[in-house]
Amino acid sequence: MTKGTLAYGLAWMAVALIVTSTRCRGSGGAALAHEQVKALCELSEELSDYPAFFAHNIREQLSHQQNLLQDELKLRIYAAQQTGRKAKLAAPLLATYTAKCANKAPTVLETLKPGAEAVAAAAYLAGTIGEALGYLADIHQSGSSGANAGCLTASTAANVITGRTKLPKCGTPAPQAAQPRSRPSKTIDNKGFPNLDGTTTTTQKAAGTAKCIPLSSHQTTHSILEDQTVTANAKMIGGYIDLGSNTQTYTMTDIRDLSAPGTKMKVPAFAAAFDKHNAYKPATTGPCTLDSLVLSDVIGSTEAKKLYRTLLLNKTEKYNPEAEETELSRLITTAYGDAEGFKTTWIERIVKNKVPKEAAGEEGSGKIELENEDDIDKLRRILNYYSAQAIKRELMAAATGTGSNPACTSEAKPSKKAPTKEDCKEHTEQVPCEAKGCKFDNTKKEGEKCFPDHETKEAANQEGKGSKTTNTTTSNSFVIHKAPLLLAFLLF
Repeated sequence: MTKGTLAYGLAWMAVALIVTSTRCRGSGGAALAHEQVKALCELSEELSDYPAFFAHNIREQLSHQQNLLQDELKLRIYAAQQTGRKAKLAAPLLATYTAKCANKAPTVLETLKPGAEAVAAAAYLAGTIGEALGYLADIHQSGSSGANAGCLTASTAANVITGRTKLPKCGTPAPQAAQPRSRPSKTIDNKGFPNLDGTTTTTQKAAGTAKCIPLSSHQTTHSILEDQTVTANAKMIGGYIDLGSNTQTYTMTDIRDLSAPGTKMKVPAFAAAFDKHNAYKPATTGPCTLDSLVLSDVIGSTEAKKLYRTLLLNKTEKYNPEAEETELSRLITTAYGDAEGFKTTWIERIVKNKVPKEAAGEEGSGKIELENEDDIDKLRRILNYYSAQAIKRELMAAATGTGSNPACTSEAKPSKKAPTKEDCKEHTEQVPCEAKGCKFDNTKKEGEKCFPDHETKEAANQEGKGSKTTNTTTSNSFVIHKAPLLLAFLLF
């Protein structure tokens, strides 16, 4: 063999070795663009707030319900302490408070299941993103400062991220549940994930220098599975990245709007987090305190008006708002005083109420300031104590028929003579007519609609239409017939 022939043969062998080496080594794919890394990490970071947000919301709502119960018990205690007219006036306040500060516990309970499901789906997606990006960040050239091969582009296209510790905030560690957090809203909305448009930007290290084989299904002779071809359309990061089929170029799914046909099927982890997030409607009940109760609340409460007419006017017929509302509003204002008087005479006294320790079953001669008391069980014991006292008073008065019951003394007024025709005729409306002790007949002509009721001499002693009874102990009659209604408000 001549020297020329030998040289020619060696040259071809070198070319063959280079080609074989290149095919075995593979070129790999481009690094994931920096903008995509940043958007995914921001999503993972915000989703990791979900457990803390959910826990804080539930804790806040339970605290709100506890405060409602404390205030209601304090109001009931004050009502049970009162006697006579003031006891009757306390009942409409209870009705007003329970209507204004309604129990929202059922609403909170309804949010537990969807809330827990949202937390689970969000945590799964956040973990999927965080672990995938952490793995890709660790796949970088050993000993490199970032200017060589790797799988995640850094803030400049010339470099790659060298390890998961160099990632931007990516959801780890998750915040403590005790720390208040807002509901995720920047990276997830009611349409999808606004920052994940599926477009690779210019801040990306190219395939030739990145050499990221994990982001490539190319190399049918030497892939990430050595000489085996990667299955077509392998997915990464919850389906967001599609490795394609025998290509070094991966694609990403536009998930800004998940309503697009077929989109949810491509990204199941994202779809689950999106669906559960939007299905969860957190409870949003605001604070409602006893000292926020104002006179206009009482005047505007239908239940308060009904109780007032039953307990104070002794009416039993069906409430007629159209005919009675104006006069009842006037009577309620007169009974409770103006807005400022209502606050000082009623609300402040209820809030600053003090009871002896005996009422709570405690020893000693001191007082318990209910304003600073938040022990619900103790408040219940105090309510039981005063409710028992109220029941005892009612039963004693009903049994003796003496009218000496303290709960009735303020209502037992001196007997008056029955109203005359002249007393009655000046009234043209039903409520003031009956409040005067007269009868009202709307079918009669003007000037005669209101007339004396000579069947009930005791009617003049009532604030409204008196009960037609021959029993002269009117106060005791009220105790017998109205005590169950009043006690129901004191106890329940």
